[in-house]
Amino acid sequence: MILPQIAQKIRNMLKWFPLLQSFFNFFYKAFFIPSSARKFKLANCPQCGKKTLLFYDPLNLRETGSCILCSATTRYKSMAEIIKRLTIIKYFYKDLNELVLEKLLNKVDLSEYSLINVVKKINSKSFTIYEPSTLGAISNSLKKYPNFINSEYFPDPKMKGGEYYNKVRFEDLQNLSFESNSIDLLITQDVLEHIEKPDLAFKEIFRVLKPNGIHVFTVPIDDFKKTFSYFDNEGNLIQDKEVYHVDPLRSEGAKVYTQFGKDILEILNKYGFSSFFYSININPDNGYLCKINIIISIKK
Repeated sequence: MILPQIAQKIRNMLKWFPLLQSFFNFFYKAFFIPSSARKFKLANCPQCGKKTLLFYDPLNLRETGSCILCSATTRYKSMAEIIKRLTIIKYFYKDLNELVLEKLLNKVDLSEYSLINVVKKINSKSFTIYEPSTLGAISNSLKKYPNFINSEYFPDPKMKGGEYYNKVRFEDLQNLSFESNSIDLLITQDVLEHIEKPDLAFKEIFRVLKPNGIHVFTVPIDDFKKTFSYFDNEGNLIQDKEVYHVDPLRSEGAKVYTQFGKDILEILNKYGFSSFFYSININPDNGYLCKINIIISIKK
């Protein structure tokens, strides 16, 4: 546990120097994190828009494929490309439905452009993007966009939504502080499984999105089971054991409350969303090393 803690301290020291932080993340992941095999590849990165060196583990393509220049893994690169497409489409098309959006996503390809350059091109003070995370390649890039808001969740009962702790905004997805109909694009990446009551989070996300606003997100999904909770309404464990995922902010890891399953789209539709899965074709030359299922939910 000592090495990850030291690594996190170094990352924090380098947070004002993104390129140095990316170099550190790259070499740390490539040489200190257990790997089935260490492979390197020259490829285009759709996150930073540059020709770059990638490190990947063939047995963990989703969370490796890290870019040496921006730290984007395969999952982040796929998310970045979809965010770019959604940003351009939403800017030009005010009225969207599932079928129209999916067709437009298939026609647009912005792999050669960086995420921040595409977002800045819309030059709109009214286009607001929110991600409940201050870490990761997406958040690091979008910080340069003036209408981007990010936050973290601190388990402190005294904290209120919209307050700041050490310059970091606090938000609880189960009780957001944003006004209704105020967000154009909301991004969550492997977050909702760690929310104690995801039903409240879905209701809040629906509330704060503008009409035709979009929630684009990833969660681990079991394709063979329906969604289930690890705890009952009183917080008592009802499964065999607790599950934790690695979390750079918490040494004990992030507790998993929900395992989402094959019924995820049905669940989303109950809250008023029109939702579908979308993924980008595997293309190693553009850093898409495996299929990443991303869920896109439109506020009806």
